[in-house]
Amino acid sequence: MRERLTALAVWGAAALVLGAFAWLVGDVVWRGLPGMSWSFVSQAPASAGRAGGIAPILLATAWIVAIAIAAALPLGVASAVWLVEYAGRQPARQRRIETALDVLAGGPSI
Repeated sequence: MRERLTALAVWGAAALVLGAFAWLVGDVVWRGLPGMSWSFVSQAPASAGRAGGIAPILLATAWIVAIAIAAALPLGVASAVWLVEYAGRQPARQRRIETALDVLAGGPSI
């Protein structure tokens, strides 16, 4: 019985968070959609950012994401291969690395 109540509480909390998120996204879309147009997305800002569009901002964001992925992907794959293939052969080193990874996974990423 206790397990069912716990599961119900967890699912209820998840539904509450999901409902709040859906409400927030719906409100942003409802109020923001009338202001969206192709010119807003495809033009550069004008009048010190008070008019115009967001095209350069979108392009800069895409470049930042692409550069971050290009830097992180090879480093992450190489680290994973090294950990699986070579660090496992040395138990003391493996323990230290696992502890460090547990500490890193336990903290927020920002």
